Amino acid sequence: MSVNLSDYFKSYFGENLRDQLLKATSAADEMLAPSSRLLQKRREAMEVNKAMTLQREDFESTLRALRIRKDELIEKEGQMKEYLQKFDNFLKENEVKRCRAVRKASRERELTNQKQVDLVTLQEETKALVKERDRLEKRVQKNAIYPHYLDKVVQASEQESRWAHIQNTAAKKTLLLGTIKMATLNLYQCVCKRAKDTGESPVAPEDTIKQLEKIQTFLADLISIWEEVNKPDQPGPTGHR
Repeated sequence: MSVNLSDYFKSYFGENLRDQLLKATSAADEMLAPSSRLLQKRREAMEVNKAMTLQREDFESTLRALRIRKDELIEKEGQMKEYLQKFDNFLKENEVKRCRAVRKASRERELTNQKQVDLVTLQEETKALVKERDRLEKRVQKNAIYPHYLDKVVQASEQESRWAHIQNTAAKKTLLLGTIKMATLNLYQCVCKRAKDTGESPVAPEDTIKQLEKIQTFLADLISIWEEVNKPDQPGPTGHR
């Protein structure tokens, strides 16, 4: 801040000092001789100069205080700007962290929901397997009455032991055949489910031979795929053995 001291003193002291000098001069002119008036005027000039000097020093002191205050305000303004910048950075970092936490929580919710869906699916598959096991057990129990029946026939026909033996053997073979057919049917159903073979009409439950052919084809394809996957890589023309 620049101040013109001359203009300031002119505006501040000009009128008052001029009036005082005029009054002092007119009063002195009436009372003093010319030499005395000169001395008086010098003294008055010295007093006026001293007063102006004191007021100028006071003004300069006030001006220095204002400059110091201005510098302090500028420094505080810089500190405030720095604080605001740090606070703004702090808010931005918190926003980034909040967004990251929101995304992480969203991913965790999605994973939890997917695991719940997988759990429900596994529970349903387990129930289906238990139901299938119970059904097979009932079929086995139903077929188990035939050996008991044949045993009673053998006991009642001891004279026809050979025939009974043949019947018993036939019954066992029949039971074994039934078990084989049931196992073949179950294995065929598993193969169809795994292979998702919907391009052809399903084989009848009593056509065990056709079911075995389907199973054999599926196993052959599976073995071929397994051998292809586990086949060692062939070295190139410049490769090492």
